[in-house]
Amino acid sequence: MGLVNVAKIKPVECEQGSLASKVVTENENARKYVNFLMGNVICVESEDQLKNHERSITKTVMVYQNKAARQTKRDAYSPPYIGRNSSRIRLDTIRDRLEEINEEIAETNRKKDQTESMLQSADSSNYARIFDTENVWLQYDKSHQTVGMLKTQLLEAKQNTDLVPKIERHKILRNELEGKKNECLGKKDKLIGDIRVSQDRIQTAQDNLDQIAPSIGKMQKDPSLWHAVEEFSAEHNYSVNECENKIDTLKRELSRAETQLPSLMTAYITTFGFDANAGLDSLDIFYREYNEVIVRNLEIFEEKLKETKALASQAFQESYIAEIRSHIRDERKNIHKLNEILSNKPFGPDEEIYQFEVKRSADRNFGEYYDIFVGKEDYEVKDLFTEQLSDKNYKLMQELFLLLTQNTQSDKQDQIIREYTDYRRFMSYDIKITNRRGEVAYFSKINNEKSGGEIQTPFYVIIAASFDQIMHSDYGQKSPGCLVMFDEAFNNMDGARIRSLLKYYAELDIQPIIAVPTERLTTIMPHVSTVVGLIKSQNRILAKSLIKESTNGLH
Repeated sequence: MGLVNVAKIKPVECEQGSLASKVVTENENARKYVNFLMGNVICVESEDQLKNHERSITKTVMVYQNKAARQTKRDAYSPPYIGRNSSRIRLDTIRDRLEEINEEIAETNRKKDQTESMLQSADSSNYARIFDTENVWLQYDKSHQTVGMLKTQLLEAKQNTDLVPKIERHKILRNELEGKKNECLGKKDKLIGDIRVSQDRIQTAQDNLDQIAPSIGKMQKDPSLWHAVEEFSAEHNYSVNECENKIDTLKRELSRAETQLPSLMTAYITTFGFDANAGLDSLDIFYREYNEVIVRNLEIFEEKLKETKALASQAFQESYIAEIRSHIRDERKNIHKLNEILSNKPFGPDEEIYQFEVKRSADRNFGEYYDIFVGKEDYEVKDLFTEQLSDKNYKLMQELFLLLTQNTQSDKQDQIIREYTDYRRFMSYDIKITNRRGEVAYFSKINNEKSGGEIQTPFYVIIAASFDQIMHSDYGQKSPGCLVMFDEAFNNMDGARIRSLLKYYAELDIQPIIAVPTERLTTIMPHVSTVVGLIKSQNRILAKSLIKESTNGLH
């Protein structure tokens, strides 16, 4: 705050549309100071119009003066402390805030009443009995320990994403084999049961025949035996013909079963490599196999599963650091080569040199692993020339392996795996810009401060230099030329920067093809040799070529 010397201020008229013209006052000295202070600050509708005046201001209080635009903080003008309506505005603001506070008090009282109601309900319940019952907590502790142990075992079983598909394939194969085995065993059991039933029936029928055969012979000589036949028929309810038919039927079933059983035995022996003969005399051997096969196979598979899991986990842990480290080193090597090309190709009137800088990621979830990947430490000791991870780094990698090998099928787990297997996530990138005066700026700093053209320029320069690098590499020596296509090119750049870029491209061993809208044509056309205009008419595209004489060779 200060005391204004109004006598030293010369009377001036405020400009039309200025901020001073918006101020109403009946005090002559106040009017002089207002006109002096804001008489040439022109009020504009949008930020795009600010630069049309030496001093200007928007409704959002963005001020433009001294060739720079700055946004005034809201705290500087809200709430208002001067003006005819300032007291009323502040009073309305206070009243609104009081209403909000009263609503908050009412909501707090409502929550307090709900809490008191819940406490009363809890006091009237029988929950205290739980605390007085010792066995309840003992059972809870045992259950909690059991759950923790099971979670640990489950986590160990899910330590490797490569192992999980193998386990699933083994499970599918085992289920298929179990299904076929059970199908064969089911058919075998059914046939064995049918054989036994048929044998029992045959034996019963044979016993009956043996019993009645003497009687039939005697019946032919002694009619008195017919009485015994009638008693037998009444007891068994079968006639002789029915018994004979029944015996024939059972014999056919037995014969069919005896024919099918060896083929089923042979199929089982072939499928599972079972050491036995396919015949009825091997039934006892198949019975023992049936009782032992499930337990034996499950034990073997469980042991193989443990071995496979251990091998897969070890292979993943040993190769992960090496793979990520290799990608990071290749990336840094390629960027080093690109920086060498960029250092020899300054851009524009300021002779700006662009250089990539790579360092550890600022994200703590990835940056702390970067030092491990770029160091010489290994997860396992391979030989005398390989350093083992420090305790801290070993713990970090153990936590990462557990995170990557969780056996949870979810989009979140897939995202975690993609992120931690992408070597680029462990690094941060920036572009260092140095002009001919030695002034240094970083793209990360100017990204939110500079214009769109200044932000786009490094990308266009680096893209062109990257293709130029390819042309001078071993791969480029095998190619007769390099075409680089840009769509909607230079959309945020002014004419001066576009001209500098086109001149820069003309010095490289590349041939750019640039697609731009019509309004950009007048800026680019003087600096290229060939222009092709595309005109859309209904559903057809018409092309008209205009050949120009130029020395830069751009199209």
